[in-house]
Amino acid sequence: MEKIVTLSEKNRLRRIVFISAWGVSETKKNLPGWFRWLVNNSALRYQYIDHERQEEVLRNSTLDWTAVRPVFLTNAKNHKKVFVSEDNEPRPNLYISRSNLAVFMLNVVEKNLYLCQAPVVSER
Repeated sequence: MEKIVTLSEKNRLRRIVFISAWGVSETKKNLPGWFRWLVNNSALRYQYIDHERQEEVLRNSTLDWTAVRPVFLTNAKNHKKVFVSEDNEPRPNLYISRSNLAVFMLNVVEKNLYLCQAPVVSER
């Protein structure tokens, strides 16, 4: 991410939208207890550390970034309404399909939404 930020700033690319994870940084406390235990006590913790690092790099950059934090990903093909949780309100559901996540992210890019924010997204 540091190299992407450096190249983006050098080439005047302003916008970056990327996938992080529910449970990164301040949202860790909102995870179900069993999953928080898994993140803290398994190899999964390294992925969360990497997500936290990439978010920190972008927070300290001059870029317009959005860190999309999806809940558990599924391969479902049905289209459901995606909703955003901020400060765990409303409490996110546990699942979002990869296809609905992709549609959400395209919408974020096209409409320039959630600048310098990290929304948690799930399905209704």
